[in-house]
Amino acid sequence: HNSLHTNNTTTAAKPKSRPLNCLTWSSSRIRLAILGCLTSSLVLSIRLYFAYKPTAYLIHSIVVFADMALIHLFTNCKWLSVSGEITTMLFAVLYTITKQTVFELMETTMIAVLCSFHMMGSRKRHREGEGRLLEDLTGLQVEVGEYLVLAQRDGLLSQHEEQGNGQSPFRGNGSVTAGSRMS
Repeated sequence: HNSLHTNNTTTAAKPKSRPLNCLTWSSSRIRLAILGCLTSSLVLSIRLYFAYKPTAYLIHSIVVFADMALIHLFTNCKWLSVSGEITTMLFAVLYTITKQTVFELMETTMIAVLCSFHMMGSRKRHREGEGRLLEDLTGLQVEVGEYLVLAQRDGLLSQHEEQGNGQSPFRGNGSVTAGSRMS
């Protein structure tokens, strides 16, 4: 039974997509990554076609391409992918027209700002998820405690299980001990 019961709701445990294992990615994530990387390649090709000198701009263009490819592959965030690509296109056009280095710097800064906003949102979602997991764990502890009290009252536990070597199935920090069984 892979679900947690809290407040009469059921939250089914679902497998997480791990960023480094693309075999676990959903088809929409694969499409987003492929489309994003193709777009980044196209932007790189166009920007190098129009301006590949000085060498610093060539290196900058390759670094921005790598940044965007990493964003597409590891964030699975549509708004970040789209806004990052729009940023790279906009600043590539501005640099091509003006040849001013300030646009290279602004491009890098804007991508960093977008990534920072993404990280702030990710941390908030992570904290909210931790809070829900803690609530579920507390509810599970209460349910197990109630079960043990009822089972002991009804004589369903053997003498050995009742004593349990004087240990609670839960430690003080709320985690289940390695030797406890809950079936």
